[in-house]
Amino acid sequence: MPAPPATRPAIPREHWVRFKTELPLDAATSAVVYASDGRMVRTLWESHPAKAGVSEIVWDTGDDAGRRVPAGKYELRILQN
Repeated sequence: MPAPPATRPAIPREHWVRFKTELPLDAATSAVVYASDGRMVRTLWESHPAKAGVSEIVWDTGDDAGRRVPAGKYELRILQN
């Protein structure tokens, strides 16, 4: 698993979550995590070029401020830009 970015506090790896996703075509994408109440929790990336096919995304369960989010249900949305 990759290390968390240096600009964010480290969250222990046992709390990280993996998502598998499939993109039908090459495209610029953005990835955002939402809480079950619809609130945006974390932007993982914006306008990043991605290749078609299956890929794995790792989220360190941190919010945009670097704090670990509470246990609950979260949704990853991949947007094609």
